[in-house]
Amino acid sequence: MTPPKTGTELRREALKMVEQCICNDRQKTHGDAEDNFANIATIANIVLKNKLAQPLDALDIALFSMCIKMGRCATSPRHLDNLIDHAGYAMCGAGIVLRENLDAVNRAFNGEKKHAWGDGIKPEDEAEMHRLSEIIDKEVPKITPGHTIAGTVITTNPPKLEEARQ
Repeated sequence: MTPPKTGTELRREALKMVEQCICNDRQKTHGDAEDNFANIATIANIVLKNKLAQPLDALDIALFSMCIKMGRCATSPRHLDNLIDHAGYAMCGAGIVLRENLDAVNRAFNGEKKHAWGDGIKPEDEAEMHRLSEIIDKEVPKITPGHTIAGTVITTNPPKLEEARQ
């Protein structure tokens, strides 16, 4: 008789299911989630233009997709597919945020003067802005051409951070 699996072992199996769903099956069927969700946001913005206070973006689509799966869980809470898909959409959302963070680092690295967080900073976004700023301050000086960050190969020389921040 096989000993019962621990909770950690069962969670690893579930994570493998999520990984298969979002890193293999989804990629082959729908392409890159970040790009696909951006396309969905563009379409939703057209369809919902009279109802939206501001345009949706790719992260909004990931979050809304999570909501759909939670709604399905209300009817079928033990349907494993809903839970795996919910986690998958959360990971797609995480990929979107990671890409945004990487883009912010690349903009600073490539000497763009505009801050990654835009011109209008909401008070609730200020802490995130400072966190990103600290990452840029810490990581950009270490980066040299040829480094790979989240799959992106850096090809230019880093500017002085003071210049990138002006």
